[in-house]
Amino acid sequence: MLYALLAYLFSTVLFSGTISGEIESQTMRFLTPYLKRKSIYLAKFFAATIYFVVITIISLIVLFITAGFVSISVYSVLMIVGIYLYIESVVLLVSTLATSERASNLINLLISILFPVFYTATLLKDWFLLKAIQWIFPYHYLSKTWEIIFLFVLTTLLVFIGQKLFENKEI
Repeated sequence: MLYALLAYLFSTVLFSGTISGEIESQTMRFLTPYLKRKSIYLAKFFAATIYFVVITIISLIVLFITAGFVSISVYSVLMIVGIYLYIESVVLLVSTLATSERASNLINLLISILFPVFYTATLLKDWFLLKAIQWIFPYHYLSKTWEIIFLFVLTTLLVFIGQKLFENKEI
């Protein structure tokens, strides 16, 4: 749970200006003649995700060294990777939509704070609207089993939308 809460905040700090910052500083135009925009977008998406997977693996190794025993299920690994993929898809989508790196940082920071707040509200109140939107929060899938498929579908949809927006964006 801690990984899921902190991952968005750290991702905001590290990667929210990935696309908007490079477009703003005009360094993106050096890549586009050599690589397809789709490749650039997907490379940034997977690089950011792999960063968090490596950090998680290192923290589990340190935990194993200090505690002598770590028990983690395959579903837990799948869940945390799914949450990382989802978080990075949202961060890159916001970075693609934002007009500047500052705007991207601010929007992603607000989302990283509001996601847990709104998800907590869905747990406390039994309103239909809140129950309907709880499926867009990655924390909803922490205690689920097969429903993690919806998170992967949502992530794929967000990556596809972000990629199409990036392909049509003026650099």
